[in-house]
Amino acid sequence: MRGRVIQLFRAQMDFLQNTVKLSVYDVVRFPAYFSYPLEKVIEPRVVFLEVRERARAGMIQSLAYLTPLPFQLQQRDRPLAMWGLSTVLTVSDADFATRLAGVEPEFYLRFRKA
Repeated sequence: MRGRVIQLFRAQMDFLQNTVKLSVYDVVRFPAYFSYPLEKVIEPRVVFLEVRERARAGMIQSLAYLTPLPFQLQQRDRPLAMWGLSTVLTVSDADFATRLAGVEPEFYLRFRKA
């Protein structure tokens, strides 16, 4: 059991530091982060925000063909850090979609299921 917990902790910390580019300080400010499932909550939201920002910036034409696969975020484009880790994770899926991502909840849910 203990080994599994350590493995999950390392995976989440790796995702935050290497993919999202958050500092240890950013993570320590919200330790409850480690209670959220990486594959079901954290990763889909981070990826969706990045894809949404790229679509708004005209870097991609459509969100319809994208699936929630992890990719490296650029240092200057840190949507998770922009709102704060606690804000992105503690709201419901519906609030996340409407308040943070600016889309209909059904659109985000389809993205997450893809």
